[in-house]
Amino acid sequence: MRTVYRLIFSLGYLLLLAGCEQPKLCIPEGQGCRVQLDDGYLQLEVSPHTIPLTPLRITVSTNLNQLHPQQITITGVDMYMGWQSATLVHNGTDYIGEVTLPICTQQKMQWRWRIRSERNGQTLEEDFFIQMETGKPTHH
Repeated sequence: MRTVYRLIFSLGYLLLLAGCEQPKLCIPEGQGCRVQLDDGYLQLEVSPHTIPLTPLRITVSTNLNQLHPQQITITGVDMYMGWQSATLVHNGTDYIGEVTLPICTQQKMQWRWRIRSERNGQTLEEDFFIQMETGKPTHH
């Protein structure tokens, strides 16, 4: 009887995992990282592609006039590194900001970049998962 319960539990767990959307790692080189929305897109560019002790320039763009990115919050995925945030300012075409990330003891680290936007009075959040290196660009 225990074997049957274990089998049922294992199958249920696998079905649960199969239904979960796994985050996609994006490399912000070239065109940047893009999330497709129902009727448009939201794109994130980070420059430079390394974690120096200088601010990273953030550029968020969209093809939706009603979507207004307001803030970005960055947290470590691989380990807790606190959270960093930046207010995004519209420059006429894109939304820009700057943030300095803490240096990690690991050479490579994955970060969650959460963009908070407003659209027609509603708050929306989109996550980008980016792997960055300390001191030199990541090439894939």
